[in-house]
Amino acid sequence: PSQLTHVNGTLYFTTNSTPVGLWKSNGTDAGTVQVNATAISGGNITNLYGGGNLLYFTYSGYKAGIPSTATGPETWVSNGADAGTVLLKDVNTTNTGSGTGNTCTVGNTVFFSATDGINGQELWKTDGTAAGTVLVKDIATGATNSNPEWLTNVNGTLFFVAFSTGFGRELWKSDGTDAGTVMVKDIVTGNASSDITNVANMNGIVYFSATSTGFGGEPWKSNGTDAGTVMLKNIMATTTNSNPAKFTYVNGTVFFTAQNGSTGSANDEELWKTDGTDAGTVLVKDIYAGSL
Repeated sequence: PSQLTHVNGTLYFTTNSTPVGLWKSNGTDAGTVQVNATAISGGNITNLYGGGNLLYFTYSGYKAGIPSTATGPETWVSNGADAGTVLLKDVNTTNTGSGTGNTCTVGNTVFFSATDGINGQELWKTDGTAAGTVLVKDIATGATNSNPEWLTNVNGTLFFVAFSTGFGRELWKSDGTDAGTVMVKDIVTGNASSDITNVANMNGIVYFSATSTGFGGEPWKSNGTDAGTVMLKNIMATTTNSNPAKFTYVNGTVFFTAQNGSTGSANDEELWKTDGTDAGTVLVKDIYAGSL
């Protein structure tokens, strides 16, 4: 069993049996059964995630009802019943598939990245129906890919990282509409990118790692506005990366890992914490003293 995913009191998972299958379980022997083995048999099942009362997943197999016509990776949906486990929408009608991935649930809306073969890899959303599965915004117009990733729900607003022409890869946010899908801040001006990674919701504030002019990868935070998107602290006092990662919120304090080059070598990663201020961003303990 792998990809164990909880949706509305039911555990879903995939198996490496032959053929590969989608399963569900209520925790009993009798209640652990394969889901729609007729439609989902073999192929490749990935990206299990829950949205509302539904399970979404990416399946590279066959179009529902047309077993002779193969499709590439597309999004499927399941309510746990065989009849309710179906191809959500054939977004890319060629055999290439839409390459669905990078998913995030905001309320009853599931956001994901996909391509319809006309636009590049862009931000899509679904309410669990074919009609409600639509492109949110063509961020990198035409066939160019914006490649949305690091999709994160922050108090009902989707934050993510995407490429746009003239700005590079930067932080974006979306309310699910075209007009409401906007870049938060052009951290590195021009077409260069700020190399944002490790985006995380910390009690309504977005924390992430980013590079900026004259600085390497350092911890940043954002309240969703241009002015409120700032570098938290220049931990590595050079253009070398401090590589902040694994942001975790615990009772008003954000913990993360980073390296500062002064605890032994530039490769030492130790435990840090922050209260959201420069002065309050400090090394907790040099657990492995000296160079590792």
